[in-house]
Amino acid sequence: MKKAGIFIYFLFGILYVVYVICTAIREEAEREPYIYPLENIYNSKWGYHYNADFFVYTNFKDKHLYIKYLFDFVGEHEGSLYILTRERDVRFDRTAYFINYESKHHFFTFSRHDSISLFNEFIRVNRRSKSVEIAFQIEEMLHDGNITGKKLKADFKEVNVNIIQQFLDYSIDHDHTARTSFYNYIYELYDQSDNLILRQVYTDYGKYFTIEMYE
Repeated sequence: MKKAGIFIYFLFGILYVVYVICTAIREEAEREPYIYPLENIYNSKWGYHYNADFFVYTNFKDKHLYIKYLFDFVGEHEGSLYILTRERDVRFDRTAYFINYESKHHFFTFSRHDSISLFNEFIRVNRRSKSVEIAFQIEEMLHDGNITGKKLKADFKEVNVNIIQQFLDYSIDHDHTARTSFYNYIYELYDQSDNLILRQVYTDYGKYFTIEMYE
């Protein structure tokens, strides 16, 4: 009887631990996306001016909802932004910062030309993952017979940061001549069902751009 009692207590203990773990996993899955401020860095020495805001996105998941929240958040905050998914992947020393580029966690960079701008010069959203090459179907977009941009379509159901980064690599790095030939130029990303996922709008002959993600 004594052994049976010990076994029952042990079994209940195991079940309780499993319950606690499952509850924690469920609560984590149900948490809304949330980004909080961490630090502001400003350096104006030797005629060099640099300003950047650091944020933390602890419950980021590589899924549409969380990526859209990221872009919506960035669209409402001025200046250059660094958004990390683990706070201890960066440390600060007065006007300097040091990022752990070897981290396996995501972090996102949004570079802008001054501290009050909402226009991007450069975006990096995929540093952690090894890039899987995406084959885009690319065609020019026309309006009243005039070229307005390019449509990029790929065979995917659920967007992720690898797909978005390759879309950005094309528009920022590989299609320089096209976007700098027009004052305004648009790049759009579509999924396999021809749903619009992302729109990137360049202005001032390819110098700056805004970006918007759709449901």
